[in-house]
Amino acid sequence: MCLVLQALGAGLLLRFDGLGFWALVGFVPLFGLGYGGLVVLWPLVVGHDFGTRSFGAIAGMVGTVALTLGGAAGPVVMGAMYDKTGSYFLAFLLCVVVFLVGATAAFVTTKPGRISRLAETP
Repeated sequence: MCLVLQALGAGLLLRFDGLGFWALVGFVPLFGLGYGGLVVLWPLVVGHDFGTRSFGAIAGMVGTVALTLGGAAGPVVMGAMYDKTGSYFLAFLLCVVVFLVGATAAFVTTKPGRISRLAETP
């Protein structure tokens, strides 16, 4: 649901030319709630599904790969897309697609099996 809210917010920004200020009015709460929900919920889900012993390794991998590398590459890639096209339309469209793929992956995954739960036993 968080990813869907973010995708809806980013989708409103795609319509910025037609909606102007109202696109921002819709974007801020949708994207903010979606992003804020992810920040709060992901540690809870990781701890619940994979156990507290695995939490550090998973958090380290997510922090290194997704946040650091993605955060560094994202602005560069979006800037290059803007330089090529003269618009952020494709960059925001790419964000919406990535959000929707992530939301779809979250909906179709199943609950972890017994092997991942063994990490919680002493």
